[in-house]
Amino acid sequence: MKPKFDEFLLMCKARKMEAPIKEYKVFPDRRFRIDYCWPDIMLAIELEGGIYPHYRIITNQSTGKKERILSTVGGHTSGKGYESNLYKYNRMAVDGWTLLRYPPKKIDWNQIEFMYLLNKKVKRSLEEI
Repeated sequence: MKPKFDEFLLMCKARKMEAPIKEYKVFPDRRFRIDYCWPDIMLAIELEGGIYPHYRIITNQSTGKKERILSTVGGHTSGKGYESNLYKYNRMAVDGWTLLRYPPKKIDWNQIEFMYLLNKKVKRSLEEI
């Protein structure tokens, strides 16, 4: 489960970072979206949900009873979802994006803040050239 946007926003504010754009569409020709993004400095954060097994409740069609089953596939870990993400991540790398990927609830804020400041500095340096 992704942290609520306000939590992410509060952490950014606490670290004096601009608010990221949520669910940013990176490529106009594709449906891909990035969880959190600062497009002006080409920094993106992706939270990889669905990576841990979890239980779901389903209704057995033949008995009508509810059953608890273990689900190990999420959107990021299904074959098609995984391939789609690889394409997105590789295309972003080729286009010059910095992409940081985290499992939910294990966000490394020091790393994000460092990359945010580094990318802002690089952008300023390029603008001065």
